[in-house]
Amino acid sequence: MSADIISRLRARSKTVFYGWRIVAAGFLINAFGVGTFFYGFSTFFNPLMTEFGWSRTLLSGVFSLSRLEGGIEGPIAGWLTDRFGARKILLVGVVATGVGFLLLQMVGSPGSLYVVFGFAALGFNIGYVHATSAAVAKWFIRKRGRAMATSTMGSGLAAFLLVPLVALVNESLGWREAWFFMGVLAVVISVLPALLIRTQPEDIGLLPDGMLRIKHSWENSLPDGETIESVRSQFKAMMKRELSPGDEMIIDHERVKPDFMKPKNYSDGPDAATIEVDENLEAIEGESWR
Repeated sequence: MSADIISRLRARSKTVFYGWRIVAAGFLINAFGVGTFFYGFSTFFNPLMTEFGWSRTLLSGVFSLSRLEGGIEGPIAGWLTDRFGARKILLVGVVATGVGFLLLQMVGSPGSLYVVFGFAALGFNIGYVHATSAAVAKWFIRKRGRAMATSTMGSGLAAFLLVPLVALVNESLGWREAWFFMGVLAVVISVLPALLIRTQPEDIGLLPDGMLRIKHSWENSLPDGETIESVRSQFKAMMKRELSPGDEMIIDHERVKPDFMKPKNYSDGPDAATIEVDENLEAIEGESWR
């Protein structure tokens, strides 16, 4: 039994957890969305003011209302993400944002600007903001803070790299062509990483944080002179002995109990116990991955 467990632990520790692909996809999606929509809109102020004579207050109001919209739609977006999955909602949001960018090249009045930009903001808030955060959060528990921080780093990178690029395109091609250019890129660049998104690890047979579920059968009765604590201690000692120095695996107490010691509503197979460790062969004692 121990050889099988150790071999599975070693194999898992040498692979990259799929959740980090979700983080990478979120990084790219956040970078493009924030760089073009959130920060990039400011580069259109001067061209729009010059062509239509609109005030800076009018243009700032467009963006302010889009943030208000994001706050109002947050609970709805969360419900939709839970109902249909982060991947579907993300794709809908990305496409809606791209279509909104394409339509922005045709605005000619304050009313049309507010309506079209509001539509683009709806897609941005649902897809780029809410769906990516929800996807990353479901793939990690112990390392959720690290994963979320890495995913949102794309936003800061976007302010440094993409805003000057948007401004350059704006000045070189004109503001209408710049919106068209960003609309095409929104669909092409954001859809590809969005296809990597999976709503939760269980959808592809994995567990959060890359934890590995290993089931081990117990005898229906303990050997003479043994107690639950002694069996648990022996099993834990065996695992630590088999792992190489520096590797740590602490067994979750609740999940290594023999079947007859588990709560009545706990069912994980007859006479079975579950050991769960993450990709670094670590598990928090007494902490459940759920």
